[in-house]
Amino acid sequence: MKSSLFFLCLFVSFLCHCQLKDSFTDGNFTDNPVWSGTDSNFKVNAGFVLQSAAVSTSTSWLFTPSVAIEQGEWNCSFRIDYPTSSANYACMYLIADTVIPSLLNGYYVMVGGTPDEVSLFRKQGNVKVKLIDGTDKRTDGKKPEIEVKVTRDSVGVFRLYSKRADEQDFFSEGEARDESILSSAWFGLSYSNTSTTGSCYFFDDIQVSGRPVTTPAAGLVPGEICFNELMFHAADSAVEYIEVYNRSERILNLSRLTIALRRNEGSMTTVTAFPAGVCLEPGTCMAITADSAQLAGYHLPPDTARIVEGSKWTTLNNEEAALLLVADDGSTVLDSVHYSADWHHVLMYDPAGVALEKMHPDLSSSIGGNWHSAAAAHRYGSPGFRNSQYRSPGENTTTFVSLAQEWFSPDNDGVNDRCIIHYSMPEPGYLMRLTICSPDGAVWLVLTQGELLSTEGILSWDGQNSEGKISNPGVYILVAEVYHPEKGVTKCRKLPVLLTVR
Repeated sequence: MKSSLFFLCLFVSFLCHCQLKDSFTDGNFTDNPVWSGTDSNFKVNAGFVLQSAAVSTSTSWLFTPSVAIEQGEWNCSFRIDYPTSSANYACMYLIADTVIPSLLNGYYVMVGGTPDEVSLFRKQGNVKVKLIDGTDKRTDGKKPEIEVKVTRDSVGVFRLYSKRADEQDFFSEGEARDESILSSAWFGLSYSNTSTTGSCYFFDDIQVSGRPVTTPAAGLVPGEICFNELMFHAADSAVEYIEVYNRSERILNLSRLTIALRRNEGSMTTVTAFPAGVCLEPGTCMAITADSAQLAGYHLPPDTARIVEGSKWTTLNNEEAALLLVADDGSTVLDSVHYSADWHHVLMYDPAGVALEKMHPDLSSSIGGNWHSAAAAHRYGSPGFRNSQYRSPGENTTTFVSLAQEWFSPDNDGVNDRCIIHYSMPEPGYLMRLTICSPDGAVWLVLTQGELLSTEGILSWDGQNSEGKISNPGVYILVAEVYHPEKGVTKCRKLPVLLTVR
């Protein structure tokens, strides 16, 4: 019995840690293991090497099952009998959820391309992000021959290596941590050729080992994740999106999350859901949309932006609506916001194509003053990366009330558009009356009237007067009066601020 158990454990270990090995010595790619794809554009040649066999310009591929991710290692030898270029390159797909390269979500290594390099990419739909930018000219030459190795540890750190035929040791191309995709079904190879290079690609000595991700499937808890940016009225050439932020200290499985609308009578309808295998690291954000390529083409986010496509999309109301983040049990509400177009900057006469951003994700989504029109830097949106209007409530709080800056210019250019007031209370229960006065002491605007404060947070003045118009340039006095009704503590501070036009 002990002997049987030993061999069973050994067999399971083999399945988990040595899932794929193929040098094509059996003379085919249709058995042990089975490869499938554009079969007619491949062959195993007389030297028992997998070779391209395209008769015209093409992109061709083969895939075989693989679930390796955690403690993973991927190896393949490449030879290309032609100088690599933007039209001549090969790829190794480490992790993939489908067998069609244009549609898959996963990670791949490109050998060649315009920079003649070996680089690692993440692909989610139409969005490609270069995670490791390999050394240019590594594949430069008439017939590059190079061995590629990639490893991934249990915390998501990829390391990319290459070794040319004239080298004895592997060369490090770099490393990067990425845990955007945590499930795999396939490993694959592909090549892109012109009309004269259809037989110039060779693949050999393939080895893959590793195991599926073993991160516990813990459920989502209210307070761990929140809304962070809303594009509910997209421009004609753009697309709506919703951004969420991970406030927790653990990786969250967003496959367990649904974004819903609450109807007036209280029922819910789904807006969209995150795709399978998508996870979000602590302190990061991710945008979800119906068309990631259109979103990226309009807002021009950086390569590091996290953007995914939802399974469907229900068009959002341009004026107001109640949005919910709902756990996979269908009833637990993790966060909610009843957004309003009135939260936009007063100078935003046409809010079409302008996102609302949270100034700080840790503050409640229900506070209208914590939302602000996105700046113009990325065409009024920051999908999948840090908000243009981000402010930290912990900045400049050496006294109980302070200003982030001693001046502001309410022109929505993304630079000090609002007068930001930080507060830090020694304990809960304080209330604040915040008044804007002219230099002669006349009350210009009562910004808050006895508002119950948290222990730490921010308030803001957008420059409007009591009539809803932008105030004239000049010096104004903010009078902050805080008091604790139970303890009888009262504090007052006057803060001058310059409203200017840039």
